[in-house]
Amino acid sequence: MIRKTLLLLLLLCFPITGGCWDQSALKDKRIINGASFDVSDNDPDLILGAIRTIQLQSKGGSELEIKDNLIKGETKTVGELHTDLQNKVSGKMDVGKAFIIIVGEELAMKKDLTSIIEPVYRSSKGYIASKMVLSKGKGFDLLNIDEQQKSPIAFEILRLLEGSEDETNAPLENTFTVMNKLADKEEDIMLPILESQEENQIQIAGAALFNGEKYSGIYLTVDQIPLLLFMKDELQKRSKIHIETEEFPQPFSIEIQNVKRAFDVKLNKNNKIQCEIQVTLNAKVTSYYNDGGAIDVEQLTDIASKALTDRAKTTIGMLQEANSDVLGIEKVIKTQYPEYWKEQNWDNVFEHITINPKMKVDIFSTYGIN
Repeated sequence: MIRKTLLLLLLLCFPITGGCWDQSALKDKRIINGASFDVSDNDPDLILGAIRTIQLQSKGGSELEIKDNLIKGETKTVGELHTDLQNKVSGKMDVGKAFIIIVGEELAMKKDLTSIIEPVYRSSKGYIASKMVLSKGKGFDLLNIDEQQKSPIAFEILRLLEGSEDETNAPLENTFTVMNKLADKEEDIMLPILESQEENQIQIAGAALFNGEKYSGIYLTVDQIPLLLFMKDELQKRSKIHIETEEFPQPFSIEIQNVKRAFDVKLNKNNKIQCEIQVTLNAKVTSYYNDGGAIDVEQLTDIASKALTDRAKTTIGMLQEANSDVLGIEKVIKTQYPEYWKEQNWDNVFEHITINPKMKVDIFSTYGIN
C-alpha cells in the first residue's frame, strides 16, 4: 500500500515525459507532506516544529530509494524553523506538497494563528491548499504516529479529512481560506480538531471555534458540525444524521440531499441585532425500526425537525459562549448598517445577539422502508 501511495505522490509532484523519470528533479529531495507546531515542553516561549518528509534518493539507473522520516526542531518563530530543520537534513527540502498542517491546541490558544501559518503561506513553494487542523494535545504526537505499514501518516490524515468533508462532518478550510478570513476580520473560523485514540487511531473530535486569531478552547462535537454547516449553507456531497427519540426503540437515520437556507439579520425596534435562520432539509430515511410498526412519514418529519432545531440552538449557544462569529453576522451588519457597526465594539456584541435557528425537515423518500 505504501509503495502505491508513494508512487502516486511522485506522479502528482513531478512530470513524466517520454516514458522516463526526470531524475534531476527527483534526486536527493525531501518532500514535506505534513507539519506540526506546538508549544515546546522545554521552554514555553519556544515553538516545537516537526515535519514528516519523504526522501527520494537515486540508486543509479532508474531506481529510487524512498524513506519516510520525522524531523523536529525548536525555535522562537515558525520562520526560523525552516532554517533550523534544513540544517538538520541532507538534501533540499520541498514544502510544495505539505498536505497537512497541524497546530496543537495550546499553541493555538496562546499565539495568533497568522503568526503560525503566515511563513508557510508566504513561502514561494508553499502549498496554499494545505489542510489545516488542530489537535487535542500535541500536534507532534499525531505526526509521530508510525503508519509505515499503511502509508505516511500525513496521507492518512488527509484521507480522513477529505472523507469527513464529503459527509459534511468537517469544515472545508485550507491555508488560503483561513488566511483570507483572518485578514478580512469579518468572519471567525472553525477548524477540525483531531485526537488519537487507542492503538493510535486518529479521529475527528469536532470543530474548534476561533475568536479572531486565537482558539477559544471550545469545540463543537461531530454531531453539531453538520447543523452549523447547514446554517452556513455549506452542505457538501451528502450528510447522514442520526436522531434518537423516546418514540422509537432505537435511533432512526436520514440522509440530507439538499439544503435551502434563509438568513435574515436586522436591527429590531429596540436597536438590537436579531438573526433569524430558517433551514429546510430535503431528506430520505435510510434507517428506521419501530417494533414492526408501519413508517409514519409525518411523525418522522415532526420529530426530526424538532430534534435538529434543538440541536441547532445548542450549537448557537456554543458559538456565543466562544464569542465565535462563524456565521459572519458582523459582515452583514457592517454592510447593511455601517453607522451602527462603527459605534460597536464587536467583541462585546456577538454574545448578546438574538439568534433563532429553525430546522424544517422535508422527507421525500423512505428508501423502500415499510
